[in-house]
Amino acid sequence: MSIRPSFKHGVGRLTAAAEGLPTLTRLTQVSHKAPMRLVPVLKSSVDQAGAAVCALSNYGGGMLQGDSVELHVHVKEQARLGVTTQGASRIYTQRVPNLCQATLDATVDPGAMLVWAPDPCSLFRSSSFEQTQRFTIDPTSSVALIDWFSSGRYRNGEHWAFDRLSSRTSLKFSGEETPFLQDAMHLDLQSYSKGTDPLGVSQFHAFASLILFGDQVRDVQRQCLVLSDALMLPHTRIRERPDSLSPSTENAMDLLQSLGLAGRVCMGTSRVELQGINGANTGPAHVVRLAATTNEDLYRIFHFCLHPLHPQFGMEFYKERIRAKASEITRVRVPETQATIVSVYEPAKTNVVKETLDPQLDQHLLPEASPQGSTTVIWSAYMLADSALPTGSFAHSAGLEVAAQMGLISNTEQLETFVQAATRSSMLVTAPFLVSGYQFSKSLVDDVDDMDDALAKWKRLDRQAQAVLASNAPACAASLDQGKSLARVAQQWLDDSDAKERLLQCFQHGSHVGPVLGALAAQLGLSEDQVGHLYGYCVARDMVSAAVRLSLVGPLASVQSLRKIQSAADEGWSTFRKRQAQQAAAATDHDNVTVTTMDPLEVAAASAPVIEAIHPCHESLQVRLFRT
Repeated sequence: MSIRPSFKHGVGRLTAAAEGLPTLTRLTQVSHKAPMRLVPVLKSSVDQAGAAVCALSNYGGGMLQGDSVELHVHVKEQARLGVTTQGASRIYTQRVPNLCQATLDATVDPGAMLVWAPDPCSLFRSSSFEQTQRFTIDPTSSVALIDWFSSGRYRNGEHWAFDRLSSRTSLKFSGEETPFLQDAMHLDLQSYSKGTDPLGVSQFHAFASLILFGDQVRDVQRQCLVLSDALMLPHTRIRERPDSLSPSTENAMDLLQSLGLAGRVCMGTSRVELQGINGANTGPAHVVRLAATTNEDLYRIFHFCLHPLHPQFGMEFYKERIRAKASEITRVRVPETQATIVSVYEPAKTNVVKETLDPQLDQHLLPEASPQGSTTVIWSAYMLADSALPTGSFAHSAGLEVAAQMGLISNTEQLETFVQAATRSSMLVTAPFLVSGYQFSKSLVDDVDDMDDALAKWKRLDRQAQAVLASNAPACAASLDQGKSLARVAQQWLDDSDAKERLLQCFQHGSHVGPVLGALAAQLGLSEDQVGHLYGYCVARDMVSAAVRLSLVGPLASVQSLRKIQSAADEGWSTFRKRQAQQAAAATDHDNVTVTTMDPLEVAAASAPVIEAIHPCHESLQVRLFRT
């Protein structure tokens, strides 16, 4: 007789309010239901600082497959709330098809401050976890938000052995519908070819994001910038920052020695400009991406970065996690079959490419309609894929240049692994906007919409693309440059029509490359699948070409490398289609209606967190061949 699994749904509510003069923060609502627990941290130093701190916990130190938790947090005006955890959150394995889910909805009122500082989430072998965090903040508030995952029980041989991880953190201002920033990651390891490295660089066991916004965390931002430069200096020359934050080589070595890190840490910081949003002249936000060899190294880094908040909270975040002067050197027991992640790509099974096509342009670029007009469509596909198209593609290295300068790529196998992971991730981030732009462009022909309504839809799509890409500043700049260049090409390319004029008018109000390429391809007669695979080819081609220019691979050897990357692009596109179908099904179940349009914010997510941590460092390089 089989034992029926028991699933639990935990709900928690946490409210912090400011009282009296001088301002004291009190927890006015603390309620929870298993498996979630909320434990107020009662310290006299916290009370004296006028803040409140609460720890998240659960029975058993983790969640079983099928369990879910839902937390609602409200930080009222002028209050200061810190949220921590009592230890790492473990996602245990249970032989049921359901996955673990965690949802957080937080509201931060004017003048308030929220520090979200959890321990890492550790996914055990064959487990799955989905997390959604939504923060609604006021332009005068301040937040410091950490999202942190480890590879599992890596000391026991588990190295990114879980099945699926999906995490999405979005921030929006009060009264706004579209978030101004979204940090999303999706790793579906079951859909990748055997032997591939999902992260692009296999030596790391943890990755994290730190999102900073507001006047009360300015010193934390400065700490992050200083440490980011210090971590780069031992490996390459960097530019001096105009505000004299860059440490000297000697000071950088002293700082790293004082931290006592055990292994390699990559730390990239992106500045997100927000002036004019919501009618307020708000300052910038910063997104810090990190990848580390051990969890303990990240504990030390977060303790250093958040140390300026000590006077405001009366405690040092993560101080109790540091138990020695230096971090322990990781000794990972890895089975012989998993000792190294092979970089020789095993292509997924695909149909045979017809000989009439360039072998780099796969069968998806073949016309699907009748022979009439098919040559025009395939000719347009060739033109879009032509490296001579003046769109500035070769000014973008997608993080390859900084990875090479920092010593993370030293041979052809590591190069291929990096490009495979970057191509797959780029597909997952951009594909939702390709399809949305494609569908928008079709509507300009099929529907007779009011132009003001069409412009509003296009502006919203561009804001969504900006929200997703803003957390990676070089990638965001490249997307805008390539989109603007492609929009200029479209002006000369498209035949005169009402749809062309309406589309070009939209391009003037936003031009990220994903929506622009999708919209242009629709006007040229390509299908959604054709433009998706064409984009994947262009991304891989541009990265391999960048590798040739950086002398990482020779021109002849690059042909073989580019051939191997097709499967990574195919996997990225098929994973996107799977997520698109899941999102549509979930929306249909919720509203009991058929969903015909896709929300790209629900689908777009990167899949190479280590590369996302490396790429922003490109802006700090003193000598560089590529602009982004």
